Amino acid sequence: MSNNKFLKRSKTGCITCKIRKKRCDENKPICGDCKRLKKNCVWAKPGMSLQQIREIKKKVELDEEKIKLKKKIDLLKKKNNNHTPFQQRQIPKPKFDFTPLYHLPSNLFDVCPIGMRLYDYFRDKLAKIICISPQSNNYYLSIFLPMAHSDPGVLYSIIAWSAFHLGGTYEDLGHSYLKKALDHIKNNPLISNNDDDDDDINYNNQSVNGKPRSLNEKDFLIRLSNYLILCGALICDGDVKLWRTCLEYGSKLIKYQGGFLKLIYSSSIQKNWLALNFHYHDIASTERGTFFPSEYREPLFNFDDNFSTLTIQSHNLMGIDPLHGCCQPLYHVISEINALALKCKRLMRQLLNQIMDKSFEILNKIDNLVPNFSDLEKLDKKELELQLTLFEVFQFTSKIHLKQSVLRLNSSCIEIQFLVSDLLKRLDIILETSVEGSLCFPLFIAGMNCTRELDRNLMLKRFNDLIDRYRCKNVPRIKMIMEKVWSLDYNGSKNIDWYDVVKKVGWELSFA
Repeated sequence: MSNNKFLKRSKTGCITCKIRKKRCDENKPICGDCKRLKKNCVWAKPGMSLQQIREIKKKVELDEEKIKLKKKIDLLKKKNNNHTPFQQRQIPKPKFDFTPLYHLPSNLFDVCPIGMRLYDYFRDKLAKIICISPQSNNYYLSIFLPMAHSDPGVLYSIIAWSAFHLGGTYEDLGHSYLKKALDHIKNNPLISNNDDDDDDINYNNQSVNGKPRSLNEKDFLIRLSNYLILCGALICDGDVKLWRTCLEYGSKLIKYQGGFLKLIYSSSIQKNWLALNFHYHDIASTERGTFFPSEYREPLFNFDDNFSTLTIQSHNLMGIDPLHGCCQPLYHVISEINALALKCKRLMRQLLNQIMDKSFEILNKIDNLVPNFSDLEKLDKKELELQLTLFEVFQFTSKIHLKQSVLRLNSSCIEIQFLVSDLLKRLDIILETSVEGSLCFPLFIAGMNCTRELDRNLMLKRFNDLIDRYRCKNVPRIKMIMEKVWSLDYNGSKNIDWYDVVKKVGWELSFA
C-alpha cells in the first residue's frame, strides 16, 4: 500500500491551506493548491509571535467567508435573473371559492366586476395580512367592511388598497378607484377647504355664522374611516405625501368631535378602534411630529407601583389590537422618542440636560414595560411566543432608536452593536410569521446599524424577502433610505441623521 495515503497535513504549510484544512506542498512563495485555485497564499514569517499569527489567521478566515458569501449571492442573483420581476409579472385574477360573508349589491355603487373581485381580495386576504392579531380581533373586517356597504368612498378606498397590494396590471385600476374615493369626499364635504378655520365643518350645506349646527355621528365615523383606509392604500402604493394630508383631515374631524381622548375613552368600540388606528399612523410619520402630542402623553396605559403589571385603560376593544399587537405601550414610547428626537434637533444646546434626563426616563420605562397579560390569556402557545418575541423586538428597537436619534451614538459603538445583535436574533425568529407585517421600523433600525459588509448583505436579503412576501411599496422606499445611510457611513463610525436623509429626498415616509 502506498505511503502517500497516510501523509498528514504539513505543520509548516501556508496559513491559507491550514484554514481550508488542505494538505500544502509548501512551495514558496505560492503553494500549488493556492496557485491552482487563485487564492491569496499567506505564510507566517520567521520571528512572528503567536498573537501575530492568530491575527493573520483571523484575517484569512474572514476573506474565505467573504468569498463563500459572494458565491452564494452570485448564485441567488443567477436564480433571480431566471424569473420575471414582480412588477412586470402578469398577476392572475384572484380566485374565490367561498360563501360570502357580506353581500355587496353591485348596482348600488359604480363598481366593475374586477372591482368586486378586489373587494373580495381585501376581505379574504389583505385584511388578514394587515392584522397582526388573531383574526377574532380583526376590526378591518368587522368595522370597515360594513361601512363599505353604505358609503362609496369607503368601498372605493378598499378596492384601491387591494389593487395596490396586488400590483402589476391592477395598479392603474387602483389609481382609478383612488380618484373615485377622493372625488366622493370632495363632492360630499364635511370639512371646508379653508385652512384658516379647522372647525368650519359643512353639514348638509347648513351652517350658522360659519359654524355647523351638528355633525352626524355616523357621517363622522364613516368619513374618518375613509381617511384611514386611504392612508393605508396610499402607503401601500408607496406614496410619500398624500397619505399625510388624509391623516391631517382626519385630525380635523377628531378635533371637532372633542379630541383624541374623547374617542379613546368612548364606550363605542368603533370610536376606540378608529382612535387607535389614527394613533398608529400618526406616530409612524417621520416628520412634523404628531397631531395630538399632549393627548398622547395622557396616561393611556396604567402601571402598578412596581411597574410589574400593566392595565390598558384606554379602550374597550377585547383582545390583541390588530395594528399594535401587544406592543401598544411600546408604540406609545416610540411616539415619545420621535417627539423627543425632533425637539433635540431644535434645542440641542439649550435643553441638553433636560433631554438627557428624559432619555434615561424613557430607557427606564422601556425596561419596565410589560404586555397586557389579560390580552394574552386566550392565545395558544405559538401565538403567545410570537407576540412576546414581537414585544422584545420593539423593546430593543426603542432602545436603539433612542440611543442613536437622541443620544447620538454611532452605529459602530459597542453598546449599539450589542443591542443590534439581540434585535437581529429576535427578528429572524418572527420574520415569515403572522406578525411580520409590523416589522418595517425594527428592520430599518437594525439594518441602519449594520456596519460589516456581511451583515449588510444579510439585511438586504431580509428586506428583499419581505418585499416579495408583503408587496407594500413603502418597504422598498425604507430599504432605499437604509442603503443611503450606509453610503454616507461605510463603517458605522458616524452618526447619520436619517431624518435629514428622508427630508432631502423630499419624502413623507411611513413605517406602517
